[in-house]
Amino acid sequence: MICPGCGMPSWRVHGRYVRRLGDAPVAGRPMIIELTVRRSKCLSSRCPAATSAEQIEGLTRPHARQTQILRSILTSIALCLAGHPLGLHREASADVAGPMI
Repeated sequence: MICPGCGMPSWRVHGRYVRRLGDAPVAGRPMIIELTVRRSKCLSSRCPAATSAEQIEGLTRPHARQTQILRSILTSIALCLAGHPLGLHREASADVAGPMI
């Protein structure tokens, strides 16, 4: 892994955790992706980021609870409705709360 704080390679695994991401629906059913994510510890004493979690390009972002695909679908729905979701996220089979849109 490359440290996002300083750009140096980091091989020291600090721990692991399970991350759950909402994804685009398949056949009208909401999808949840479960990933086991490694946290690494930066070996540089000058690095501002002590630990960091690995990210999968095109799928995850730091602190995100949804994939980028689902996020873009929900954003499109919100823009089409001028910010008034009116429960349309249920029609899109997305398992999210109205305020998240």
